[in-house]
Amino acid sequence: MMETNVTAKSQPGTKVVLTQKIRDSEQQTIVTQRKNSPLSLARGEFISHTCEGIFSLHGGASYELQDSQVVCTSEASTIITLLIEGNLQFGYDDLEFTLDASSEPQALIVNLAQPCNFHRRLVKGSYIVKLNLVISPQWISNRIKEACPASQFVSTHKAAAMVNFTGEMLEATKKVLSLSAPKTLNDYIQLEASSFALIQMCIEQLADKPTSESPACCSTYNDSIGKAIHYIEQHLSEDIRLEKLAQQMAMSVSSLQSKFKQQLGMTVASYTRDRRLHIARKHLEKGYCSITEAAYEAGYHHPSNFSAAFKKAFGESPQAFMQNKTE
Repeated sequence: MMETNVTAKSQPGTKVVLTQKIRDSEQQTIVTQRKNSPLSLARGEFISHTCEGIFSLHGGASYELQDSQVVCTSEASTIITLLIEGNLQFGYDDLEFTLDASSEPQALIVNLAQPCNFHRRLVKGSYIVKLNLVISPQWISNRIKEACPASQFVSTHKAAAMVNFTGEMLEATKKVLSLSAPKTLNDYIQLEASSFALIQMCIEQLADKPTSESPACCSTYNDSIGKAIHYIEQHLSEDIRLEKLAQQMAMSVSSLQSKFKQQLGMTVASYTRDRRLHIARKHLEKGYCSITEAAYEAGYHHPSNFSAAFKKAFGESPQAFMQNKTE
């Protein structure tokens, strides 16, 4: 089972919360993490890979099963989106992009100099074939000089540019997608070599892209709950007070709670608690901290309370989770 740290926000009548991927033979399904009534959002063959400290990639071929809106926080990075089939509507903060590959493949590169809110619309019945490459800003900054043609782009927050999707890029994208389950050293080398080739071909085109102009696929996006989620994500280690959050969103506390409940199916406090628990589980999985430290980071003063909340959220205690991880 592979977890994705995203939240889905539904159209009226459909409440969607955290999602995860579940493998079923050669297919995978993205479903909500609601215990009592999990809802499948997309089904298909997915790929996910990380080249530590350099880039990560995810994508695949899938059918979208529900009308919904996905919301999460994107870290500072340079993101390449390669769309072979289908239509994508997504964005970062106030920017929204629409890519349509009905006539030809589409490619977009976006630079995030700081974390921001990511949002993407899912449309029931849509078939999507895409690949995302997320490049580490540290890796880029260590290799870029002031005279580099790409220096202005990678130093500008929310810089965006369409990329000419060449035949060579299409072949490299298909190669990466075909290696969703690498088994040998050669498979991993081919996967990462093709990914680097795509990064190189996209970066090469930045010299001709003015950062002051928005691409034609870009429009303005405004969503108060998405902004609230972004604020919460950036302050999870702090004491988040409803009054201050409502003030940041320019609305009353009651209005904020009502919109949050309507769109996410949970209160602000429930969302905050859930996200802290997910982060704690991720830190435990990576070996970053002990159970006691994870409890403190998640805002619990007593490990027993943390264990109870952890078991309620994930179906097993932190102790059992750690034991199963090592087996």
